[in-house]
Amino acid sequence: MPLVALGALGLHAMEAVGGRVQGWAACVADPVAHAGIPVVLPLHDLTTREGATLGLSQSWRDIPVVVDGPLPAELAVGDVVSVHGVCAGPPARVAATELRTHPLRPWKEGLGVVGLALWLLSLPWALRRGDGGLVLRGDRTEATWPTS
Repeated sequence: MPLVALGALGLHAMEAVGGRVQGWAACVADPVAHAGIPVVLPLHDLTTREGATLGLSQSWRDIPVVVDGPLPAELAVGDVVSVHGVCAGPPARVAATELRTHPLRPWKEGLGVVGLALWLLSLPWALRRGDGGLVLRGDRTEATWPTS
């Protein structure tokens, strides 16, 4: 019974949230009606920079972001940035209230690739064939149980 109640609660939450458009998608759908709603653009690539207007891309292409104030001098096309702002328009654009650069992001991605490669290389030492499939090495629990 608790699982049925939990499932019903999950379905209700999906219906309540599923039809609501928010963030940049809402700003594009109707910039006048959604003016002033918060928009968060985490870890987007800077694709264009023209004065105080930036173009950010991730799943959407070239989201226009207007920055009021000085831009960091080291900010260049290809950098990864996160933006907190509000919807402004028409035309649809984001008025940035906070712009954060992530200069160490390429190093973090490289570290993740190195970790994945080390994990893959260590698999032959961690697994052995047995019992019709792969078994963790050193797992000999079946031999320690009494048979009678």
